[in-house]
Amino acid sequence: MEQDVMKVKKGHVMRIPNTASGCRISCLSGVLWLTKENDPEDYIITADSNLVVQGRGRSVIEAVTDCVVCITHGTLGRYA
Repeated sequence: MEQDVMKVKKGHVMRIPNTASGCRISCLSGVLWLTKENDPEDYIITADSNLVVQGRGRSVIEAVTDCVVCITHGTLGRYA
């Protein structure tokens, strides 16, 4: 699995690529807002919590506060 850890400044918006095979968005500190194309729900991810995003469509996060984010791609494995 590929993993990216990054600091994200408050108000910064970024697209999350490669969610078809599963992607775990972990908030190590701060607060994130996540929205996914074709999903009527929006999600708040707080420090020390995570959310698995899967399927086609765009996923976008915005830093509600300064935060540290860990994105792990391929969380569903090759048979998902």
